[in-house]
Parts: sequence; structure tokens; C-alpha cells
Amino acid sequence: MHSVIGRCATAVLAGVLLSPMAPAAEQWTKLTSSHFELYTTAGERKGREALLYFEQVRDFSNRTRSSGKPVPNARVRIIVSRGSEARNIGHRQID
Repeated sequence: MHSVIGRCATAVLAGVLLSPMAPAAEQWTKLTSSHFELYTTAGERKGREALLYFEQVRDFSNRTRSSGKPVPNARVRIIVSRGSEARNIGHRQID
């Protein structure tokens, strides 16, 4: 279950962050939703779009899963960067 959400979330986030951006997007932005915490250099608008998508995928997964077990409510942290600064903090860079 978690791997399906992770794969979908990764694919969508990669698409969002690979779209054209201004070259000065070096500043990290922290955004939060009910279930996710996102750190990104893609800017607030793109980050909010990604959070909305993650919440929609989570909601869909919760509604369609066959297990009666509740999904943990712990907030998931997502760190995404489009540039070389990702290497400086020890996270995987998305190219």
C-alpha cells in the first residue's frame, strides 16, 4: 500500500519539478498539509500543487484499500530539489 502511494507521489512530484522554472529558485520552501510536509526549491505554487496531489492520492488509497487497518496519521516528510543543492543536504537529486 505505502509503496503504491510512494511510486505515484514520486512520479507526480518529478513531473511537477521538472517543468520550467526560473534559474533563481535556490531558496528552500517548507509547506505542510494534513498528512505531508514538503521541503522544495520549486517554489510555493508548485509545492502546493504537489501537496494537493499527494493528499488526493492518499485519500483515494484510503477509500479503495481492502484492508480494514487504519492508515497512520503521522505526517510524511518529502524533500525535493531540482538543483545541485540537494547533494549538499544529503538527499537524492531529481534530474
